[in-house]
Amino acid sequence: MDSKIALLLDGAIGTGKSTIGRGLAARLGGVFLDGDDFSIQGKPWYYSSLGTCRRLLATGTATLEKTDIVVIARPVRCLDWVFFSKSFQKVGCETICVGLQSTFDNIIHPDRGRVFSVSERKRIVEMINQGYGARAFAQFTVRTDQNGIDETLGILGDKLRNGLPPLSR
Repeated sequence: MDSKIALLLDGAIGTGKSTIGRGLAARLGGVFLDGDDFSIQGKPWYYSSLGTCRRLLATGTATLEKTDIVVIARPVRCLDWVFFSKSFQKVGCETICVGLQSTFDNIIHPDRGRVFSVSERKRIVEMINQGYGARAFAQFTVRTDQNGIDETLGILGDKLRNGLPPLSR
């Protein structure tokens, strides 16, 4: 690849950010970072959000010294996007945001194998209503509830290769 890329996967809880992120990083020969592994607990949301972004940036930047792509799974607020895109740009890295979307019913469907608490279900609805997975700054969106994982990864890989020249090799 000609350039370094930080690929942010945005979406509500349960849309498949981590699953898709792991698979995509493997297919692209990159490294996957799960935002949940970097979160700061027990602090006000704004402190936790900024601290999580800083930790992801530090690890992502260090990772990009060894590889061309880092895939980060994390719900992305507008301020997060500005932080990541400006910060990665300073180290010569292109930042791409992809929105992952699913309906609430498909997210909580028992066949998906994940059980959500009442508070998680409430937060999923809030996140969908707040536009997670459908942000204006996302280069494109992908439905994660219409195909299996492999087909969804194929669709996402095709969109990345066709729409973003640095990934076309």
